Amino acid sequence: MPEGEHTGLFSGQVTRAEDRVGTAIEQGAEELGVLGGIVFEVGILHDREIAGGLFDGGPDGGPLAGVLLVAKEADAGLGGGETLEDREGAVGGAVVNDDQLAFHVLRQRRGEDMGEAAFDDRSFVVYGDQDGEQHANFQYRQSAGEHRYYGYNCRGRIPMDRSQLSPRRREFVASAAASSLLLLKPETVRGSQANSALTLGLIGCGNRGMYVSGIFAKNEYLKVTAICDIYEDRLAEGRAKYSGAKEYKNYLDLLGSDVDAVLIATPAFLHPEHFEAAVKARKHIFLEKPAGVDPKGCRRVIEAAKKADKTKRISMDYQQRYGKEYRKAYDVVKSGELGAIKMIRAAWLGGGPPIRTGHPASEEKIRNWYFYKDTSGDILIEQDCHNIDVVNWFMGDHPVKASGYGSRMMRTIGDVMDNLAVTFQFANGVVFSYSAHQFGAVGYRDISETFCCEKGWVRVSRQGYQIQRDGKPPIESVDTKYDITQDSVNQFIEGARTGQIENAALWGAESTLVAIMAREAIYTGREMTWDRIVKA
Repeated sequence: MPEGEHTGLFSGQVTRAEDRVGTAIEQGAEELGVLGGIVFEVGILHDREIAGGLFDGGPDGGPLAGVLLVAKEADAGLGGGETLEDREGAVGGAVVNDDQLAFHVLRQRRGEDMGEAAFDDRSFVVYGDQDGEQHANFQYRQSAGEHRYYGYNCRGRIPMDRSQLSPRRREFVASAAASSLLLLKPETVRGSQANSALTLGLIGCGNRGMYVSGIFAKNEYLKVTAICDIYEDRLAEGRAKYSGAKEYKNYLDLLGSDVDAVLIATPAFLHPEHFEAAVKARKHIFLEKPAGVDPKGCRRVIEAAKKADKTKRISMDYQQRYGKEYRKAYDVVKSGELGAIKMIRAAWLGGGPPIRTGHPASEEKIRNWYFYKDTSGDILIEQDCHNIDVVNWFMGDHPVKASGYGSRMMRTIGDVMDNLAVTFQFANGVVFSYSAHQFGAVGYRDISETFCCEKGWVRVSRQGYQIQRDGKPPIESVDTKYDITQDSVNQFIEGARTGQIENAALWGAESTLVAIMAREAIYTGREMTWDRIVKA
């Protein structure tokens, strides 16, 4: 199928296709799923999930898997000729009728019903069923490098159909990872051999950079081999911690070295520039949030992410998406057992960062970048984007408008706020109420998100989660006793080594833009809309 001629895939126009190991797939086939030992799974790409659902195969029930395989190869500009060995696979995608579709082709056992059983990582069988016009799949979920498989009988529960994918989100997240083919062969990914360690370059040896790189350094499969900062005292701290690491004062020189991956932990306003350069250097990238401090910067990150090497992992340090308890809470909410989300509350009530002293006035806005609007974006962008990202993730969408208030009640340094309250609304009417302060002296602390659903509620934080079902005790409660940054770091390393690729800069920029929408609502004193922000 020539590139661009796959707009009618849901109408069954294509009658024949050849899979990548030569199995013929005929329109009108009696079975869909395991065909000659080849497993096809197709799903709509939704917030880094692939959710199986009902797909129209045309009046004759044509095998959708074979049709989509042709579209995939047309988009990637590839033809057959390369076989897939057992337990290897391919992942890719295309945009069809404005839907982002993700495809998985996995070679596996023949004809075994998966049922509710889980198979080994990257290895499962889809039970195919066909009723003439619709095809149902099993759900395959990949989130931040961790694979989870959920099997449903095709005549039973169907997790999602394509009508549930938000048009706004579909339009915004035009992921490069969903527009071309990736062969998941770990040996082809640099540094992915089981007995090798990745090498990491640290760009920005400030407090956050030193802390997070320390977590990286504890992983046996990674070594910090390069450090970069513009200030000598910061380089000295890095030198003391990472003996033998090469030192740079220009980040471009570090990116020109042979490190496999980079940790970008520079002031927020520099993230777009440094991210663009890291993408051009074809590195695995771990980017501290936020994506930028204004819409222009976020767009730079999005455009760079779309052009990124598709064999490189790009993560943004929104730790909650990787935390085990956060994922458990997410799974409970998305399972539907509590019903739909009807209202959301979230907060970041605590203290602020330390104030640095003893430096020349010319260095103030870099040394204390957090406290200035033009270098940090204000606290909504630099800090509160964490909560906003969790809400976007659980909702599978972004708010469409915001209004709020903020002020400086105790802060004397810089020009950023120290307290605020914002009300967001989603297109489906769900209201999200958010508040934050940085009053360390007050001693009150609450950093959490609460999702009020039809049949219960979930409260989740970096300390664990609580779930109440049907308004009845007992409340399910689990505590987290470690910094979940460990989860995001370790999953980044594992993903970069083994070819479990993500491009988190796209949804990371989306969350940053929501925070910018809220900030502008406060600054202007009027309601701000998503459309206005993305066009700014």
